[in-house]
Amino acid sequence: MQFADDGFILGTTEPTWANSGSRIPQASLVRNETINLITSADGQVISGLHLPYGRIEVRHKNVTIRDCIINIGWAPDGTGAGQRSFIQQNSAIVANVNFNTTGLNVEYVTCDPINAGANGTADDANVSGFYFMSGARFYRCAVRNVTDGFMPDVKAATPAAPVQILGNYVQNRWLPFDAQQSDGTHNDGIQLAGGDGHILRGNSLHNPTGGVVDPGSGFTVRGQCIVFTPYHGALTNGTVDSNWLYGSYTQISAWPRISDGGPRCDGITITNNRHLGQCVWPILLTPEVNTAKTAISGNVAGAGGNTWSGGNVTAAGAAAHIEIATAQA
Repeated sequence: MQFADDGFILGTTEPTWANSGSRIPQASLVRNETINLITSADGQVISGLHLPYGRIEVRHKNVTIRDCIINIGWAPDGTGAGQRSFIQQNSAIVANVNFNTTGLNVEYVTCDPINAGANGTADDANVSGFYFMSGARFYRCAVRNVTDGFMPDVKAATPAAPVQILGNYVQNRWLPFDAQQSDGTHNDGIQLAGGDGHILRGNSLHNPTGGVVDPGSGFTVRGQCIVFTPYHGALTNGTVDSNWLYGSYTQISAWPRISDGGPRCDGITITNNRHLGQCVWPILLTPEVNTAKTAISGNVAGAGGNTWSGGNVTAAGAAAHIEIATAQA
């Protein structure tokens, strides 16, 4: 199928729910009611599917997934998540950590869970967008109503390669109940767990405003848009450029913990991002971040931006505030 050029320019055109995700209308997609669709070969191409009840589990290299709508729903008999092995947050697309899944290419895929937040149960909290290993590329996808949007990860047996998250739309949702957290779901648009050379460019990330009132600003905020959390390895040479960031407690942050032996975030480039909506910290780094190798420039509060900067509200067009947090335990 041929698609007309829609004029989208990465980093200049803001992704929206309307201009992202599957280019094929749902009515024209092939309905596939598989609960857990597992890839079958290296180099496989999966396209043009509507999965009302299932997810796609990647077990092969160089897989392409394109122009699909994934609902991660419940089957008519009430089953669904119970028939999918738990790998990570019951995601629409999930890479099985026991296989080499490098070279994953995902384009124009819509993740729109129909059951997220429906019942106030642990299963509702465990609904996220995309969980994948090194070497993956995501371009112009759309995801909403999830706890986390993109979760790039690294494992000891996974070949190291950068991920690219380019021109995607993410809308998280906060739930007051999460069996794993005492204060509801912890929401991240993009959470990086380790690796080198990752590129996050031209994405529009919307975090919920419900959940927690920050006593300093009075804003009701939750979660993070982009967060570097080196749980499974050092994060080095990452690029965060020309994104649109809405809401959340911190919009760009790096949280290497003292217990991790920091600095574990080494060489982050943060440039030309637009900080919008209510947030407490536009850019927040812990002392363990190697700021000598961190380049930060051109980040501004966008039109309608309302960011709390340690006691001052940042006006639209002003430079985004950078905070070096106190040491964490």
